[in-house]
Amino acid sequence: MSTPDGYDRMNAAPARNIPPRPRRSPVSAFPAVPKRRPTRRRKAPERRNRPLAAVIALALLALMVWGLSACLGGSGGGPTASPGPYAQGDCLADADPTAGDNRTVPCIEPHSAQLVAVGTADEGAYPGREALEADALRLCGAANLNLPADTSSLKQRAVVPTQDGWQNGDRRTECFIVSTGGKILTGSLLP
Repeated sequence: MSTPDGYDRMNAAPARNIPPRPRRSPVSAFPAVPKRRPTRRRKAPERRNRPLAAVIALALLALMVWGLSACLGGSGGGPTASPGPYAQGDCLADADPTAGDNRTVPCIEPHSAQLVAVGTADEGAYPGREALEADALRLCGAANLNLPADTSSLKQRAVVPTQDGWQNGDRRTECFIVSTGGKILTGSLLP
């Protein structure tokens, strides 16, 4: 049978819109590996900041060393001194009685501190910093002093042994009169 357009229906398949078959990937025993994206290379970091980083690292190292020496070197409280660096009546050019290298001067020369009393703590176990400071303040109060009329720039300063110093035999307590105004003292404070 043929149709008016000359198409034989018996031998021809009807015209249909059949979508094409999708392509199948071959079956494999291994999973599919995803494709990698191409990576971009990073630029090398600039080396301008290396000197600054080195300076910061050195400063931090110095700060850590200073902190460790402060923690390990003493009790961290107030002033301490090695036993007997000065004699009673000594006048110090600079107002740091805890420094072992203060320059002693004759008391008629301008100076900023004077050792006015020296005591020795009792033997035994370390009594603690507070107890030693209380003893040193009593020592300062008992000192016979010849003070000027204006004492507004003068302060008492007690120096006591640390626990480490105590274990090494340091039992000395010292009382200093220190000027807060620099080298204004020009005579002895002891009669």
